Amino acid sequence: MSVIRAARSEDAAPLAALSIEVWLATYVKHGVRADYADYVLTSFTPAAMEALIAAPASTVLVADCAEGIGGYLHLRHDSPAPAGEARVEIDKLYVQPRHQAAGLGGALLRAGLAGLAPGTLAWLMASSENDRALRFYRARGFAHVGDTHFRLNENAYLNHVFQIEAGV
Repeated sequence: MSVIRAARSEDAAPLAALSIEVWLATYVKHGVRADYADYVLTSFTPAAMEALIAAPASTVLVADCAEGIGGYLHLRHDSPAPAGEARVEIDKLYVQPRHQAAGLGGALLRAGLAGLAPGTLAWLMASSENDRALRFYRARGFAHVGDTHFRLNENAYLNHVFQIEAGV
């Protein structure tokens, strides 16, 4: 059983480690290249996670499991979507692979959306190659409203932009 709660500053290091684990497991298919390593080791640091937790235009919820954090949701408020009308970004919904399919992602998503005013549009982007995530979001009522790219150095990776209305 897990408990969904607001992240605290002492969660920063576990969130950084969890982020690295999930990002590598999701996006690295044929070995860890230097640009992947550089990205995760500079993006997912305890200091970066602590800054997200403390940011006034940010909401970070964690799924506290029996032996630590099994997943988290990061909402970035006042973040206009590259497509559609939404201004609240679901920046991260990361769940450890061992906890996927156990309901943590859905619970985090419901809690995050429940914290928004009814009618608020929320958006996210998901890799066009991440079939599991695409099925997850579509099954929960997200609508594909456009496309964008995640850029990592000179590489651009197609991402689909999804939107949902909170409180519906």
